Amino acid sequence: MKLGLVHMLLVTFIATMSPQLEAAAPPAAKAAQTKALLQLKAVLAPKVVIKNGWKEGTDFCKWTNIEGNLFSTLYIGCDDSSGLVTDLGAANIEDTTVSLPEWNGRLDAVPESVWRALAPSLTSINLYKTAVTGAVPAALSVLTRLEALDLSFTTLTGQLPDAWGALTALRTLSLYDTPAITGEWYCGLPVSALHVVLHGGYRC
Repeated sequence: MKLGLVHMLLVTFIATMSPQLEAAAPPAAKAAQTKALLQLKAVLAPKVVIKNGWKEGTDFCKWTNIEGNLFSTLYIGCDDSSGLVTDLGAANIEDTTVSLPEWNGRLDAVPESVWRALAPSLTSINLYKTAVTGAVPAALSVLTRLEALDLSFTTLTGQLPDAWGALTALRTLSLYDTPAITGEWYCGLPVSALHVVLHGGYRC
């Protein structure tokens, strides 16, 4: 009788936990995203030293986002179930000229492999008021789950790549006060599908 009860409780426990176990990302995916985030930092902020987080062998979902030097790190948001990256963004301190002045590397120098590693889960990138430079990268087109992209108040240059037409999940593109960015690839899309925030309104 006792054995039967223990067996029943064990089966119940396994049934309860199995959805969570199935939702968790494979270790390889987690490791790939850790490597990708470290590569991202190596390109965009090679001189920045962050005491808590942004190190190998640590869980990026627990990397420091608020404590310490707020002007030295990007915010990382993670999915509660899979543990993979969903959001990547700046601190967004409204009363500063630049939120992350030390993140001043070339965005177009980030390897496409970095974005591919983040692509399965990344839905939002916010580089508002960062000091990133370079041309608008076509490599971002691999982020097919991306829903929001904010490049406002950056000095990025060049034309919006036609390859971005692959960003079919994109719903908000913020390019406020980015006079050096040109291009109208999004004009053929319905406004209800993609909201574009520009200085002076839509360019279409």
